[in-house]
Amino acid sequence: MAKVLSKVLNSKSNFELEMFVVKHQPYDLAEMVTALDFKDRIYFFSNVAPETGAEIMENMEPEFQYRILDDVKDHVKISLLNHMSSDKVVDLFLAIHPYQAEILMEYLQRDYQDKIKILMSYEANTAGSLASVNYIGARKHWTIEHTLEHVRKVGQNADLVSYIYVIDTHGKLAGVVSIKEIILAQPTVKLEEIAKKDIISALAEQHQEQVADILARYDLVAIPVVDNTKRMIGIINVDDLIDVIHEEATEDIQKLGGSSLLRKLISKTLFGICFVKESAGCLSCL
Repeated sequence: MAKVLSKVLNSKSNFELEMFVVKHQPYDLAEMVTALDFKDRIYFFSNVAPETGAEIMENMEPEFQYRILDDVKDHVKISLLNHMSSDKVVDLFLAIHPYQAEILMEYLQRDYQDKIKILMSYEANTAGSLASVNYIGARKHWTIEHTLEHVRKVGQNADLVSYIYVIDTHGKLAGVVSIKEIILAQPTVKLEEIAKKDIISALAEQHQEQVADILARYDLVAIPVVDNTKRMIGIINVDDLIDVIHEEATEDIQKLGGSSLLRKLISKTLFGICFVKESAGCLSCL
């Protein structure tokens, strides 16, 4: 299929390229792009939509991601990096040389830089290191009408749209509301009136296995990650956690009791998740 993609690129038709991309999954496109020559790779990422290019890059190894970012023009680099999911950006920056990461960091928007630096400060294999800032946050005093307008505005780039995380004025997690509850509520109702305040969350320092156990035990599709003061750090989706648990299960299958936890998480992904998607963008509330 890489040869077919190469022919499409040689046609210089953005319409044909768009149609080709629409017909294939990001993972498959990532494999095709890695097989292209230097010139075609640069043309590809310079002409696909930034959010599409970022999603495709997220399915590549960090070394190859860096090679692409190092080769494309600055405006393409900025678009790709700022559309990549925060956990993928962290993985990339930790995998390459610190000097290279420092240079790429400057291409991120200032507020996104701050969040990436926080995520990078947590030890590997902890909830904080796996957290994504691509969640939909909202203020507790917002009305349902205001919240829905916000969801429409930022939801396209969210990792998860089935839950809205209610944040207070100090950035602390104050509640969680499902999109179903929001849709069924009256437009003038405030979020604090319907938000669930008994929240199951993970501490940023908790080990990923503990987080996986919580997700499986309480049948969650995602879990908010907070620090010791309950300040919101981000969220972890079950599909993101499956990847890291699979790696550990491969190294030491006995540690997970025959990988029963992995099977349960995979089962949840296949049959229980309708709203989780991979994407990018920084979506904390205003």
